Amino acid sequence: MSVLVTKAEDFLVMKLKENPYFFEQPHQLAYRLEHARRVACIGRDIALGEGMDAEAIMVACLLRDVAYSNTYVFEGDWINHGRASSAIAEPFLKAMNLPPDKIQEIVHGIAIHVDDEAGFSGKRTLFPLSIGDADNIDRFGVYRIYESLHDMQFFKMELDEKIEKINARLKSIAARRQDVFATETARQIWLERIDFNTDFFTRLKCQLETSARLI
Repeated sequence: MSVLVTKAEDFLVMKLKENPYFFEQPHQLAYRLEHARRVACIGRDIALGEGMDAEAIMVACLLRDVAYSNTYVFEGDWINHGRASSAIAEPFLKAMNLPPDKIQEIVHGIAIHVDDEAGFSGKRTLFPLSIGDADNIDRFGVYRIYESLHDMQFFKMELDEKIEKINARLKSIAARRQDVFATETARQIWLERIDFNTDFFTRLKCQLETSARLI
């Protein structure tokens, strides 16, 4: 890992720890950091596949949610965290002596990654678009399968309800197959994850249905 990426990660940790919420909920701090690292690795893979600056995109992916260092009071406040994160990230990037055009690409990508609105002008090149792509791809990773099942307390459900939940998940997964991505590399990573999710939940459903027949 490069010095710049390491410094970006350190900056992220420092900023998030400014929010008292993360002292009260240390597992949420761990979640934010783990998610940021996974997204950075996906961003790196996209960059390498497309001939982009892998170091810069890792920095952008790490800092895209740095505004969670703020305390969000209202439910809808999170919608602005991309723009807020870009404002926090920009002084750090300038302190790292990055070229102005590179800083502009990074902060624009961070700003638009939530709702595609930056609040300032910027070019919609593959680089900034790939930050949001990497974030979205992580939502279909193996860890997120575990996380979603844990959060819904899947293990406590009755067998019929488990099968119902899996049928709904398979339908949702199928609908996401046609999601649009900025690069072919991102699309291929996405399709691999869609296929994995489909296979996992199909197998899980089959096993549960077998269990239902044996009862």
